[in-house]
Amino acid sequence: MYIKENILKILKIKNILFVIFSVFNLFTCISYIISEFVYYRDDIDTALNAVSMETCINLTIISTILLIIVFISRKKIYLANFCSSYFEGDLDGYVDYESLAQVTGMSFEKIRREIKILHIYLMKNFEIESIAGKEKIVLSSKTSLCTCNHCGAEIQKRIFFTGECPYCGGSDLHAKIFTENSFFDISNNINEGINNPNYYTTKNIIAKRALFIALLVINLTFLIIIFLMTTSDISHYFDKAYQKEILLSPDSHLRSYELIKGDILDSIVYDLVFLIIFTPLAILRIKKIICINTAKNCSMFFSKCSKPFIDVRKIPNSENSRVYLKRIRSSIKRHYLTNCTLEMHDNSLKIALAKKVVKDQCPTCGAPITGAVYEDYICKYCNNKIKEVVIKK
Repeated sequence: MYIKENILKILKIKNILFVIFSVFNLFTCISYIISEFVYYRDDIDTALNAVSMETCINLTIISTILLIIVFISRKKIYLANFCSSYFEGDLDGYVDYESLAQVTGMSFEKIRREIKILHIYLMKNFEIESIAGKEKIVLSSKTSLCTCNHCGAEIQKRIFFTGECPYCGGSDLHAKIFTENSFFDISNNINEGINNPNYYTTKNIIAKRALFIALLVINLTFLIIIFLMTTSDISHYFDKAYQKEILLSPDSHLRSYELIKGDILDSIVYDLVFLIIFTPLAILRIKKIICINTAKNCSMFFSKCSKPFIDVRKIPNSENSRVYLKRIRSSIKRHYLTNCTLEMHDNSLKIALAKKVVKDQCPTCGAPITGAVYEDYICKYCNNKIKEVVIKK
């Protein structure tokens, strides 16, 4: 509810188109530019005045700028998804930058700046206001009631975050949240995740990992082949016997050592451009595989937890390890880890497990809430009574 979905879709489509356009142009233009400068290395003016040189230089600059825009845009999208999930789980309606900075791993000033940028074009349903001399994020959602589904007791919001009812010890807690024009319900469905690691990972995560590994193997194979070709071309450049063999071959169209060396240099240039393109792709695949492995390891640990809130320091490999915590954040941002969020409670960074957000639906049967005009709403499908759906002003 805090993401502008239409804008998000447009940004994703734009990123795909920019990447396709930029990669194609960078490969063709950079290859041409380097080839011309290498071939006319003794006459730079001739290279600069080549027929397509100006166009290639302009396209290279434009493509580089577009790739930078895509990189920044993807980071904004990941952060917006992360913050939206965090805001939906908030019960106070007020988020301070200090807590958000610790959750995201950013500095205070950086997260403050990022939220203001996201508020302009990608996120909605919150305002940035000064409260008691302190700038805070004021959400459109406000808590009405926190209760225990097991014994029916009303509990305070801070007790909700302990994940345990003080009266019966149960963890089946839920909170009713209201916005200006909608209602949603937050519950801790921890039982769904017990002994079920798949509950905390995205669908088909094994297939995704297999796909990324396959793409990485193909990528590395290309890199090895191109590297061997590059080393071979470099050795041929200094091999007079090889050049003489080509010169004397009746099938060769190259009639001088200079032309042969220029042809070899062209091959080296294209090989290097391929290496420049495929190396970052390989690194990206490795990062995704690491994130998926982190998600799998965390999901195994989460499936053994019976309480909905756990300290991040209790997660294996995460104590005193900023790197592993960064991987967890990346796994959540990329949606490899699901049904869990990073939150700050009592000045401690915690993982909230199995927090289910049901928007404008009956918490019992999932039917849509429509035509609510009274404070108490009776579900038309299961007859469940939902209290305070409509707040009377």
